[in-house]
Amino acid sequence: MIKKILLSAATILLLNSCMSYNASLQEDWTEEQFFKTAQQAYDQDHLDEALFYYEVYLLRYPQNYQKGIAAEYERAYIHYKKKDYSQARAYLKGILDKYDSSPYAYLYPQAYRVLSEKVLQELEERDAIRELPFFERGRARKFGIESLEGNTEDQPS
Repeated sequence: MIKKILLSAATILLLNSCMSYNASLQEDWTEEQFFKTAQQAYDQDHLDEALFYYEVYLLRYPQNYQKGIAAEYERAYIHYKKKDYSQARAYLKGILDKYDSSPYAYLYPQAYRVLSEKVLQELEERDAIRELPFFERGRARKFGIESLEGNTEDQPS
């Protein structure tokens, strides 16, 4: 009973925070409709909208472990694309923890483990490059990494 109340409250908060997306959200949507709509939003580079649909999906269908892990990966990857690396890292580690410790891990498609490991490795490599002492802003741009804060070595005097 308490779990249902908390789930309902979380859904209401999420829906209220994203009212513009809520206009198209229907109470009777199937799981496939959530994924299709989220993918369409993602394809149109509407990342916040896609994230909204995956979040609502996770609240509405917590019992579907196979699609749930897919939605969790998509959520993590959207944060990665938005350059919210700390949130992406946290979600990716959470996914990998589920593969290692969940009693339902045998239901999870292995592709999301591999993808999560790959993106997490990219984040770790990005962090390692940033910590190198010879790293400059020019090299950061070359590797697609935003400039380092506080690095003034290559700024004109």
